[in-house]
Amino acid sequence: MSINYDYLRPMVLPDNATLERLIDYDPISGTITWLPRPREMFKSEALWKAWNKQCSGTPCGHFDKHAGGAVRIKLWDRKHLARRICYQLANGDGSLTPEQDVRHKNADPLDLRASNLELVPVEDKLPALVRWRKHRQQQEEQPQVTQVGDVTVTVSTAAAP
Repeated sequence: MSINYDYLRPMVLPDNATLERLIDYDPISGTITWLPRPREMFKSEALWKAWNKQCSGTPCGHFDKHAGGAVRIKLWDRKHLARRICYQLANGDGSLTPEQDVRHKNADPLDLRASNLELVPVEDKLPALVRWRKHRQQQEEQPQVTQVGDVTVTVSTAAAP
């Protein structure tokens, strides 16, 4: 039985020229901030002014606890891992493919310095993800035993047949 890992593969990033128009990345400190956006990216002048007033110059991305504490950046209704965007901006070649992923050398998902990011094949990460999901599934299936005084209560979280 073969397992389809396509849902775990990262999405293709926008090209470097687009990223450089939207995001300011400092590879030494690892800070990422929104750049002012041009008027042609918005439907109205009011939206353009509001976005640039509220977001321009602010840190971009958000902490995603469901992604192992990774920082995600939303571009055009798609969430991208900040480490992938930072790696692509730091290297400037735009050659990051969905078959490649970026890993933090020090395992800190908030450290986005270029010196801390390294390129790895996605397959290197997939077995660990599969093991983690199987472990979580087994934990959910195990009954929970609680001792209350002289009474032992067992609660099964598995679905009924």
